[in-house]
Amino acid sequence: MPATPAGMLAGRAGRARAKAGLSLRALAEKLGYPHTYLSRVERGEQLPSEALAEVLDDFYETDGLFTDLLVVAVAAEVPVYGRKVLEEEKRAARIQTFNSSVVPGLLQTESYTSALFTESMPGKDAEKVALQVATRSHRRAVLDSATPPLYWAIMDEAALRRPVGGPAIMAEQLRHILDVIEKNSAVRVQALPFTHGVHPLLGGSLSLLTFGMA
Repeated sequence: MPATPAGMLAGRAGRARAKAGLSLRALAEKLGYPHTYLSRVERGEQLPSEALAEVLDDFYETDGLFTDLLVVAVAAEVPVYGRKVLEEEKRAARIQTFNSSVVPGLLQTESYTSALFTESMPGKDAEKVALQVATRSHRRAVLDSATPPLYWAIMDEAALRRPVGGPAIMAEQLRHILDVIEKNSAVRVQALPFTHGVHPLLGGSLSLLTFGMA
């Protein structure tokens, strides 16, 4: 396991389970999480959610170790200039975003994100891609919080028509967007059709965070 915060988290999770004398399936039954998910966490292929990190700390009585490692692991994979934005997302009362060519990050499935990173980062090994996918996946937790921000996403029609990763992955992505819209009343998604023609953000993207009164 690489000597990175994410690698340390994965290694500690595996060692804690071994010390407890539990199989992955036995641990999954006790924690209420799929054993496949726990396996990916222990292999360093996926970062745990904040909720799972807290559950691991409670179960193993590690006094916040997994929660702290998760915070550091996420920060380590984000450029310095982007860390403040990710922190502010958690405090925002409203998030408005426009993307001209891809589905916005907070609405992406892991398969879609993986396909994007694989194509856009030539030369990156599979482990690095998997870690970046996990980091983006972790960001999506902001929409699943008890008090999620109002999330308004506008996509150019191109983002919905381009089959990133192939038809199957794109179909999964579109179903996911519909599922999020149906389950989360705080999410609004709109598509800007080709018939609109040229617009100021053609080929670009924009994110606007709005905060409540202090």
